[in-house]
Amino acid sequence: MPRSKKVVENLEPELHLRTMAKSAPEENPRETVTLLGLSLTAMANGHPRFAAELRKAAAIILGVDEAQLETKKQQLEQLSSAIAAFQKVNTWAEVSQLSDRYHLIKQEIWVNLIPQQRQKIEELKNSVDVCDDSLKIGDRVSHSDKFQVRYQSKGTIIGFENEMFLVEWDGEKHLFQHRYEESELRKI
Repeated sequence: MPRSKKVVENLEPELHLRTMAKSAPEENPRETVTLLGLSLTAMANGHPRFAAELRKAAAIILGVDEAQLETKKQQLEQLSSAIAAFQKVNTWAEVSQLSDRYHLIKQEIWVNLIPQQRQKIEELKNSVDVCDDSLKIGDRVSHSDKFQVRYQSKGTIIGFENEMFLVEWDGEKHLFQHRYEESELRKI
């Protein structure tokens, strides 16, 4: 790569910052802050002498710690595809899966969705919460597999941890909690 091309590549984030400084940030302040963070990240890669300070500033602006900076940068570069994916969701499971995938840019996605799309996602969330046959804390349950020892045992759901239900079986000490997925339990 010719030296002049490399110099231009290193200066490109700085030039981008200058054009951002000339344009009015009132139009889209959130996007301006995001671009500022991405520009600082790119400058940190191009200027090793100031890399630590630039990375720290970029992390503060983007609202993440320095370890998550590169992941946030990659996710922000995929923002348009993430928004398109959220626009196509039809179930709460899809929303949950996409939220896990784009966990660092959920706020940016939410801001960029139109009100009808946000309302659709809220309705999907509420439909899951209202479902009568879903399990909740305090429900009496047994194991759903009839070949399992706990099929005839009865227990109570006492908590929820990492998408797993904590069950305390009747007749066991209170210190023992067993973790089960929703499909492994049935209401009684």
